[in-house]
Amino acid sequence: MDRAPYSSLLDQFNNAEIGNGQHVLTIHRENGLYRHLQIVDLKGGQRRFDIVTWPKYLTIAGERGSYTFCNGADDVLPLFDRQVIPGYWAEKLVSTHPDSIETYDDLRFLRWVVQDFWQRSRTMSQEQTTDWWDSLCTWLLSDWAIASPLSEASVLDALKYVNAPRGHYDNAQQGMWDTNCFSFEYNLAVILAGVSAYFASQN
Repeated sequence: MDRAPYSSLLDQFNNAEIGNGQHVLTIHRENGLYRHLQIVDLKGGQRRFDIVTWPKYLTIAGERGSYTFCNGADDVLPLFDRQVIPGYWAEKLVSTHPDSIETYDDLRFLRWVVQDFWQRSRTMSQEQTTDWWDSLCTWLLSDWAIASPLSEASVLDALKYVNAPRGHYDNAQQGMWDTNCFSFEYNLAVILAGVSAYFASQN
């Protein structure tokens, strides 16, 4: 689940978490823009998420941390009543620095390095292509590789020694293969599911 794309994560949360009848939404407070919504896992009460709003702000707190967002709209809640873009809400964080919600993604790096090789090597000779691929395997892609793709520092160091076309990896830098951390996207999914349940209860 923690490797799922964002949309898949939201679908899983809606279907497996909120939609299974084992969670309930409780409105503890509703006074205009001041709200306290709570989603509780009825199966043992192991999971609880609190969503609190006040003018221009929304906070979520639960088992996967807490995040506070600030938006120009007086009522932030309706902005979560649809699919959202994680990058947009990362910019609206006021409780956490946006840089702290990103993490190096080794699978993203591996996809990138193979696709990059495939695209560039098609214009090269067979000997050059073979040398480059063998070097990638030696340094990064084989079970016996010298460097570990699990570490961004290790990856950046290894790319200096890969037998690629001159200067090919010169622009490789920290952050190129970062993705939003799981807890951030999970909390966005909780908000979306909770807000959806809230507006459904208003009808």
